[in-house]
Amino acid sequence: VWNGTKSAFSFSFYTIFIAAGFVAACYVIWSLIQTFVLPSGDVQLFNHSAEIVKRNPECQRLIGPRMRFHGESAGTNRWTRNRPVVSRRVTDQFGNDHILMRYCVEGDFGEGIVQLDMTKKSGNDKFDYRYLHVHIGG
Repeated sequence: VWNGTKSAFSFSFYTIFIAAGFVAACYVIWSLIQTFVLPSGDVQLFNHSAEIVKRNPECQRLIGPRMRFHGESAGTNRWTRNRPVVSRRVTDQFGNDHILMRYCVEGDFGEGIVQLDMTKKSGNDKFDYRYLHVHIGG
């Protein structure tokens, strides 16, 4: 009886352990796909908005033709400057999804802060720009 109970417990424990590992692996893979591959992922939205800023002639005139984009600055050290871009996803009282993002841009002539708000109406599956601001010092 003891050996049967022991082997049943071991089998149950290892089955639960393997199932939990499988669920965790699926969650990590889904998070990576959602962040880097899907068009509504933060990386894709950051790249698209950075291209819009790069192509804008007024931004090229004020910041410079060679622009570098990075997360919020915490100092002049290169390692603290290269932080990931922070974004927030919220839902307003009307059921619309919003993506709020803020990051820095530097160029040969100046630097600035880019802020954007993208909305997705309920029932729609595409985000549209509500605003895309570039605040340049001076």
